[in-house]
Amino acid sequence: MKKQPDTARQPPNDKSGVLPIQRVKTGLFALASACVLLCVVMSILAIWNYVGNASAYKTAASCAVLVVGAALFDQLNRHFGR
Repeated sequence: MKKQPDTARQPPNDKSGVLPIQRVKTGLFALASACVLLCVVMSILAIWNYVGNASAYKTAASCAVLVVGAALFDQLNRHFGR
């Protein structure tokens, strides 16, 4: 007896996005890594009084906004790519 091919509808691929998921993840990783590195450098400079504390706080806040925005972009890319 021959086995019949499975004609059931396959579930949608969960790894599709408007933009390629792997490229988006790579870009977001690079952005997050650069933000962490920048925050560490600015914190060290603030500790040694080469820059003001306000500059370090503004850098950290800016990096946090960038990372949160990037995470939202990733979610929107996955949502509208389905």
